[in-house]
Amino acid sequence: MAMFAAAMTVGSAGASAADLFVPPPAEEAVVPAPPMDTTYDWSGVYLGGHAGWGWMDAKMRNETVGTHKLDADSFVGGVLGGVSFQSGNVVYGLEGDVTWGSLSSPYKALCETPCAPAFEESFRVGPIGTIRGRVGYAANRTLFFVTAGLGIADARAKLRRDPDSARDSRVHYGVVVGAGIEYAVTDTVLLRGEYLYGNYGKKTYRWPNAADRIDFETNTVRAAVSFKLDPFLF
Repeated sequence: MAMFAAAMTVGSAGASAADLFVPPPAEEAVVPAPPMDTTYDWSGVYLGGHAGWGWMDAKMRNETVGTHKLDADSFVGGVLGGVSFQSGNVVYGLEGDVTWGSLSSPYKALCETPCAPAFEESFRVGPIGTIRGRVGYAANRTLFFVTAGLGIADARAKLRRDPDSARDSRVHYGVVVGAGIEYAVTDTVLLRGEYLYGNYGKKTYRWPNAADRIDFETNTVRAAVSFKLDPFLF
């Protein structure tokens, strides 16, 4: 009897100990955080400057003296600005710029043989402004783009016939096309290299008792740096 009571006591104590044991909670599965999206956003408004080398191919046509070339090349520079929008990898927008330089041809004799009196002409172009659309493909921080639009050029011609001279000026409107590559150094600083070609058509320059038809083309290779004014605007 005593042994039975002792066994019951030990059993009750074991059951109580089992009742008091609480298993530790199961560890929660750790879900890794999704990777941060580091793709660069090209959308925004930007302003900057550009510098490079430009050259001009001009032709003067006169019924009396025929056709003559009045070419020039020069360092050029100016300002630019625009706005870009991005949809997927496609970046598109609108850009304008103004370029200054010394695209001025020297005086060239307009006679096959020495003139008496001297009959010479010079031609100067600048400044030049453009308004262009841009569209390109963005590979994160690198943008490959093409551009096309309207060019507006101020041009002046001077005719010199000893001892007198005459001047005339015109505004030429033309088509500008080009291509380039741009890289976002930081979220706000953009570096670019590009080529632009402009064709500005013919204009008539009038002199006393004469008139010339002048047309010209321009080529520009330049680098540019621009700054996004508000990267949080879009």
